[in-house]
Amino acid sequence: VRFRPDLFSVLFFAVLMEGLLRWKPAPHRVGHFWIFLAVLFCLWAQFHGGWAYGIALLGAYLVGEALDAVRERILTFRYLAKLSLTGGAALVALFLNPYGWKVPWFPIKSLLGFGNPALVQIVEWDRTPFRWPYLALMAVALLLIGTLLVGWRRLTWKETFWASLQVFLSLYWVRYVAYGVVGLTPFGARAAGKLTRRPLWRKIICALSLVI
Repeated sequence: VRFRPDLFSVLFFAVLMEGLLRWKPAPHRVGHFWIFLAVLFCLWAQFHGGWAYGIALLGAYLVGEALDAVRERILTFRYLAKLSLTGGAALVALFLNPYGWKVPWFPIKSLLGFGNPALVQIVEWDRTPFRWPYLALMAVALLLIGTLLVGWRRLTWKETFWASLQVFLSLYWVRYVAYGVVGLTPFGARAAGKLTRRPLWRKIICALSLVI
């Protein structure tokens, strides 16, 4: 982690995913999930700018949750306000660091500087190349999206936005490919579990998926 502090981002990204998968917001209440988010993003901001990946995932999930509530006709202004405050807690927590506003501004400044020829261009910050081995990852990601769309009647907006965001960012930015693989893991695990009902084969498939 001394030379690769982005490893903290991979860890915190997985922790955020686990939290979102366990969070069960209901109409008129969202619980105390905002406390978890505030602590997580406060810690994340101290280590690495990859917290921006987490904010993107959180935003997609919250928007999806609101649209799911609209589809189920249970969305109220009060519920929408609580969802917004839950996401707002994560944003406010980013400013709790020794450098203040400079930490939240850093990823935005980096994004704006990608096309600046005067800056040193880091290879892993380039656009994702459409060649091996990224082509294999792209094929798997698109196949996974296809398997999700097969059961589109049962698919929620928050799942759709979550998975689509990982695929889009992976195709767009080579640095995000690793995070995209992590971000698609829950959907891949669910799809792999449907391949067979035999417990032994399910364990083998899940083990191979983890290794891959």
